[in-house]
Formats: sequence, C-alpha cells, structure tokens
Amino acid sequence: MAWVGGAPGIELAWCREATAGLVRVSDVAVPESPDRDPHDGARLPQPRTDSRMDLRGTADSGAPTVVVLATDAPGRWRIDDAIVLARRWPLAVIVAVATTLSDGRRRSGPPLPGIEEIAWHEFPARLCAWLADLDLGLPGVLGLPAAARREDRLLQAADAVARWRGRLVHRVSVAAVDRLGVEGLADEVAALGHGIASRVAGRPPVDVPSDVVLWEVSVIDAAVLSWLRLLASQQPGRRIVVVEAFPRGDGVLAALRAGAAAVLGRPLGLEALAGALLMQPAHAAQTALGTPRGAR
Repeated sequence: MAWVGGAPGIELAWCREATAGLVRVSDVAVPESPDRDPHDGARLPQPRTDSRMDLRGTADSGAPTVVVLATDAPGRWRIDDAIVLARRWPLAVIVAVATTLSDGRRRSGPPLPGIEEIAWHEFPARLCAWLADLDLGLPGVLGLPAAARREDRLLQAADAVARWRGRLVHRVSVAAVDRLGVEGLADEVAALGHGIASRVAGRPPVDVPSDVVLWEVSVIDAAVLSWLRLLASQQPGRRIVVVEAFPRGDGVLAALRAGAAAVLGRPLGLEALAGALLMQPAHAAQTALGTPRGAR
C-alpha cells in the first residue's frame, strides 16, 4: 500500500498505524508545488513534473495494490493529483481516507470521480474485508473499475457478504440506545450470517456468553468507557465493536484503549461491520497506544 500525503493529526496517524499492522505501507512524500496557490494545500505536482514525487519508500516493494490519499481537509486533492498516481501505478486502486473535518463533505458523495472517500475510523475494518476477499482469490470491491459508481460498489459489497456467510459464525450480543436501533443492528448481524446471543436496549450485559459485542452508543463518554473496560475484563478474547454516529479522534482512541476492537460510524455498512468482526482487540489496543506492530 502507498500512503500519500503524510498523517497529520491523531486521526490519520492512528489510521496509518492501524493499516501498517495489516499490510506493508510505504509513504509517498508530497512536495510543495511552486506553481500553485500556497493556501490551496500541499498538492501533487502536475503530470509533466511527477518525477518530483518521492517514491523511495515504494521502490523496493514494487507497485502498490492500493494507493491512499490522506485527506485532512476538504479540497485537499484534485483530479490532476489522481491522474499523476494513476499514470504512475495504472493497476492500483486509489481511495481517499478522510478525517472528521471532511466528514460532512464525504457524506455528500465522492469529491473525485472514481475515488471512494472512506472515513478514517472505518478504513482498517474495510481493509480487513478486502484482505478476506483477496485471501479467497477474489478481487471484491478492489476489482471494480475506477468508473464504478457508488451504487456499483454497494452491490459488490452485498455480493461479498453472501460469500462471507458461513465462513466464520459468531454469537453476537447486540445493544443500542433504543429498540429500533437494536433491531437494525441485529438485522445487519443476521445478514452476515452470525447468530444473536442477546438483544438489549441500553448497555450490553456482562454475563451473556458471546464472541462479539456490538454496541451502539449516543456518545463515547466516561460511562461508556468504564463499561467497555468491564466488558473487556470479563472475556478478554471477545471482540467489542462500538458504533457512534459521528466518531471523533479522542473518543475513538479512548474506546480502543478501553478494549474495543473497532469503532464505526453511521451509516453502518455491512462491509465495514464484516471487517470489524475480523479485527483482534489486541491489535486495536496496541495501535491506539502507539505501539508498532509487524506488517502482514
């Protein structure tokens, strides 16, 4: 994987570190372009000067399978930036990873044609799902052409969900703020082929044996973190996936330190949920604390 644009801020820094725990990541330095507005952000150079791009981190590892545009603010990248990367690595899939600052822009659709923009807290889980497809010898969403629409990607993800059914079955404890939220989460769990251990409006019970806890909260606060620590201590090997409407950097990192395997936002996609169920709590905790891990 080639990571373009650095990792400014705690959100992108955690995302890059979590990604490096799953695959080998090479950084691509982005030089300032003298022919652009200095207030327009650090951009990739024009195609005719793309030799200025620092590719030393990718020289030994060959062409990447995925290229990530680290997006710390709306408008960080333009279409000519994507063209430079597509010419350099024509077979690579280009995606953008956006921080909280770009969340509103991301929810309105992809800002660049053919480049999906993914929330920073969701990207490692989505990557786990992509790797599961590749392990089966299937291209999955990564095999779609750059011109694929968002609807095409959703349909492909639905096909992938059908392939995942029955491969690994968990018993999941589902908890949410209200009964409607509980039923919605339970439907997604059932769509992935997993069993339901319990359904609770409120905090998930400690004494119900399950492989996974899927817990939707209004906001990650001190009470949620305290209950997370209790859940994690009761069954250390159990995965806890927290769902929050608008995850923020400090809250996500605190939840991971408290024992969550992943924190996802709303709307909750099946592909992100399927990938989160594959993530190990120990991996999430170590990346949240800044402990480096070996690459896959």
